Amino acid sequence: MSTEAANTRETSSWEEAEQQADQEYSLGKYHSSVALLKKAIDLLSKDNIDSMLRIYLKLVHSLEGAAKYSESLEMLDKAGQLLATLKEKNDDYELEIKNNTSKMHIFLGNYLKAIEIVKGVIEHMEKNKNTTSRIYAQALSIQGMVQEKLAQYQLSIESYKKSLKILEATPNSHFEQAKVLIEIGLNHDMLSEYESSINYYNKAEEALNQAGKCPEHPERANLKEHLGWGMLNRGYQKGLPLIEESIKIYEACLGPDHPNLAKAYLKKAFTYKDRKS
Repeated sequence: MSTEAANTRETSSWEEAEQQADQEYSLGKYHSSVALLKKAIDLLSKDNIDSMLRIYLKLVHSLEGAAKYSESLEMLDKAGQLLATLKEKNDDYELEIKNNTSKMHIFLGNYLKAIEIVKGVIEHMEKNKNTTSRIYAQALSIQGMVQEKLAQYQLSIESYKKSLKILEATPNSHFEQAKVLIEIGLNHDMLSEYESSINYYNKAEEALNQAGKCPEHPERANLKEHLGWGMLNRGYQKGLPLIEESIKIYEACLGPDHPNLAKAYLKKAFTYKDRKS
């Protein structure tokens, strides 16, 4: 077999693995997406740095979905090392790596580290007047995440709304919009502004519909969980079935050890406790 034929077979193989991983990720099947992306990395020529970087960043997102945050940080470190080998600087890759590094630190509880990194990204992009891109919107969302963790709910809402405004002008961003809308709703929940929270949850459902996400997608479960909790906080017991539906989706897609499942079970437990008291 010629070298060209062998390379074509190899390229086809890693490309197929990447495409299958994309399909699994779109369905919220993060564990299988992780396995396929790791296979793609194993099959990909180490000289194909641009494709390797792209796949590493996809792997980071899939690992995040699977709640493997420490491993995600390891992949980001490897992506950073690869980036340093490029002859020409790639600002977008560098900023995306920093954004995702900040996000993983949030999940791991390193809030001050997270805000330090993402503020650097935001300041860099504002200095260069690059404030309409997806990466800038992502940075604002991450800033909103850490502000929420620090109980700065109003500031968090402001950051998320700035991100949402950019995403609304960005093609094919309905899924990202949905996630931001859910977080805005959650912050209103934390401020006991339940009418506002449910309004944003309803908008998130519309965005998920526009994104074409199936009823069994984990983000649907995330929405049901928060919407159900918001309804229960307003005294509507019909919120409980929504939390129970979210649990079923989490169990099917994310497995028994995922933190989202634990949070949904806690909310269900609090509901039953309140019924008995």
